[in-house]
Amino acid sequence: MNKTIVLIALAAWPAAAQLVENGGFDALRPDGQPTGWTALGANVQYVTADSEGGACRLSGTQGTFAALAQGIRGIKTIGDIKTPLRISVRMRTEGVSAKPDEGEASFSLWFTDNKGRNAGALAVAAARGDTPWKQYTRVVTPEELRALSDQTKEEDRPLVCALRANLCNQPGSMWVDRVECEEVEPPALSCRLDRGEYTTGDKYARLLIATAAPWHKATVTISGGSRPFQFDNAGEGSCTLALGGLTPGEHDCEIKVFDTTGKALGASIVKLKISVDPFDQQ
Repeated sequence: MNKTIVLIALAAWPAAAQLVENGGFDALRPDGQPTGWTALGANVQYVTADSEGGACRLSGTQGTFAALAQGIRGIKTIGDIKTPLRISVRMRTEGVSAKPDEGEASFSLWFTDNKGRNAGALAVAAARGDTPWKQYTRVVTPEELRALSDQTKEEDRPLVCALRANLCNQPGSMWVDRVECEEVEPPALSCRLDRGEYTTGDKYARLLIATAAPWHKATVTISGGSRPFQFDNAGEGSCTLALGGLTPGEHDCEIKVFDTTGKALGASIVKLKISVDPFDQQ
């Protein structure tokens, strides 16, 4: 029986300064386009979204693209991002193809290399078909960005970043509104996995732990079974979790961290969800 294992970290991220200009698309230039934003491709227009103000609509046909972009205040390249960024956008779509091989409507943290070529993106929102207005949020960490930069040839660095709505090679329309981007202070205890998903073919998962203060020992409890892990480090470390024997369903993975004197530095819950592979149900 194959099972898919997904762990989701829960943490609080306090808000900080806003890094987007005119994220509600309420201020317009003399030409009628929203200030602070650059339209790319065909058919990008300001529209009235609701009683709260305006939005921007991107429309396309097969073989064309429409995009809307803005740099981030005080940030030009990946190296300028020292703390996590919380990015959010309100988005809806209409008439966008539902076929996965035909692309999608998306809003992303977009990257170009030092020669101006596309170098990847971290999606905040993505949708196909007809979708109603929905608020999407993603927290992007410096660790994620360093990993992306490391995959780029050294001669093509540094990577320049911007916020971008994109409708590529797609019929239909997408609307974006209430774009926000802000630096956030990481929580006192941050726990995450080295990968987003696992299957029962994987015997272990690596749990990465970071704290604001030096720590020495962590206790990880999964489904009532407690396992101690000990480290000699200064605020960062990892431990290997055995995945065998876990049944389909949702499990709490509780992490408690202590310093060298035994004082608790914090606790966190990671939700561990196991689902049965659909091929095994046939």
